[in-house]
Amino acid sequence: MMYKMRHIATAQDCSVFLTAEFEKKVYCWNINTYELISEFDTVLDFGGERIAVNGDGTQCVVASYSGRGISMHDISTGSMVWSRKDIKKSNL
Repeated sequence: MMYKMRHIATAQDCSVFLTAEFEKKVYCWNINTYELISEFDTVLDFGGERIAVNGDGTQCVVASYSGRGISMHDISTGSMVWSRKDIKKSNL
């Protein structure tokens, strides 16, 4: 898989790290095996610190500056847990 990575995030005490393309697509990786856990589209856009993973590596939050809001996703499945479209110009 080849893509231009624009974002990276990890938590200190978990085995997950996230990478993301220029906009939208997030990839979740196992830091020990380098295996892809999941990939999914989000509200993420370019610039700033707009991607984060929780401490146990089970969920991630992504945000948009341009007005698409903020959302939380389950890392193992990529499914959206919640979304707030009313939050604008976010940095995490």
